[in-house]
Amino acid sequence: MDRNTLFLAAAVAIGCYGLSAKAQDPAVQAGDPARWYQPADTPQKKFETLKKEAGAALKEARDECRKSATDRRACEAQARAQYDSDMQLARGYLAGDNPMPR
Repeated sequence: MDRNTLFLAAAVAIGCYGLSAKAQDPAVQAGDPARWYQPADTPQKKFETLKKEAGAALKEARDECRKSATDRRACEAQARAQYDSDMQLARGYLAGDNPMPR
């Protein structure tokens, strides 16, 4: 190999390494709230997270139910039942009845 080819190969290898390291970097991105990077490592924090997620899922499900006039009542009942199930599971984590999810 001549010197230029060797230099080019080394530059490409270093560039690829830099890109792969950047892709794996879980650093805070511009505009992300800091709370996104705080772990829910206690039962109370996990409960609060699960509660927010269950509420957001209920809202999304209800929004979808409102688009369909034919089965709206049954759809909303199913959404509420899923929310109740999610909240029961969240309360179980808080009480220590269930292992904490990851």
